[in-house]
Amino acid sequence: MKIRLKTMLPVVILVIGSGVTYSMMKTAKTEPVIESPASALDEAPYVTTRLVNSDNHQPQLSLYGYLRSAQEIEMYAPNGSKVEEVMVENGQSVTEGQVLVRFTNEDLKLQQASLTRQMVEIKSQISQQKNTHKSNLSALDIEKSILKLNKQSVDRLSRIAGKSLTAASDVESAERNYNNQRLVVNNRELAISKHSQTLSSLNSNLAELTVRKANNDKKIAELTMIAEFAGRVENISVSDFDSTNNEAILMLIDDASPVIDAQISLKQVNQLSGNTSFKNSKAFAVLADQTVQLSLKSSAALAKSGTQALSFSVDTKLINPILNRYVKMILPLPAQKNVYQVPNTSVYSNNHVYLVIDNQLKRQPIEVIGRTFYDLNDQDALQENSPTLLIRSQKDLNNQPLLVTRLSDATESRLVNVAKTIQGDNDE
Repeated sequence: MKIRLKTMLPVVILVIGSGVTYSMMKTAKTEPVIESPASALDEAPYVTTRLVNSDNHQPQLSLYGYLRSAQEIEMYAPNGSKVEEVMVENGQSVTEGQVLVRFTNEDLKLQQASLTRQMVEIKSQISQQKNTHKSNLSALDIEKSILKLNKQSVDRLSRIAGKSLTAASDVESAERNYNNQRLVVNNRELAISKHSQTLSSLNSNLAELTVRKANNDKKIAELTMIAEFAGRVENISVSDFDSTNNEAILMLIDDASPVIDAQISLKQVNQLSGNTSFKNSKAFAVLADQTVQLSLKSSAALAKSGTQALSFSVDTKLINPILNRYVKMILPLPAQKNVYQVPNTSVYSNNHVYLVIDNQLKRQPIEVIGRTFYDLNDQDALQENSPTLLIRSQKDLNNQPLLVTRLSDATESRLVNVAKTIQGDNDE
């Protein structure tokens, strides 16, 4: 009997243990442990909030502008010339009117001498023609008087010839003298009548020679290449005594006052400010670790493209800037009233933010009206900040705790712990 009890004892113990275990599991399923609100908040993430206030803010456009020289020209050698002396070096700064290169051209010199000689001869002919005309006018009166006397002599001799008071030969001689004198007067009058035509022809020839000489003078002047404006010489491609043939031999760059060209979308500007007038606009750029202010020089709409081409002058003097490259620039637009400036991390789906009320997230619809990239109030040390958004809300958000910590699971009524509240626009 004792042996049988010893054998059954482990089985009994196993049955009792299974019953106890089942009873405990059943109790756990039917009576769950309810977590208290305090323990749920303990597991909530810690966040930072900011008290925001509405103000007037300028939306900023971030653009890429093309930095180029204000003036840049290629200078060409005169056709058929030879380099006499190159008077500058690559990279050298020059002043307006400074001699850069001297050329020589023997053909131009010969043409100049020939034109000069022809002009002297024409001027002499004009002077002679004027003097001859003056003499003709004076001689004509005398010759007409002689002609008149000759006519009277012929008439007198003809009257007395019939009375046998004079020989027929005397009458013939008088008539011959009269005819000769009339021929002299006619020739004189013809010369006087042709004076204007002759003088006009001579003056026309002189004018033609003058034009040709002026063109030749211009070509000779081009044999001395001078700087048209103050700038820097680049890309010199000739040396002394080289022959040239109307080719570009150097470039003159005005890098003391460069300009920046940019293009913007009028639709984008209209959405941000409702004002597409850029008159008196200022912009900013960072060049070689130097903040520079830009002033609008010109503005022109690009046909059918919906964009505006803007050209800005650089108000700050730059020292040897690197040209012909794209630089980042900021164009402030007209200020918008009663908007809030908030970090990018505060805006979700570009249309709502969250306020933290009693440790719960409260969703608030907003409208994003623009961005800011730089603090324009600190231009001496203008550095790019984390971009902020300018928003407008139908609900008054002044002095409301705005969520600035980015949460991947932010939803309405989400519990959070506020670790820090930032006053106004102070940095986190």
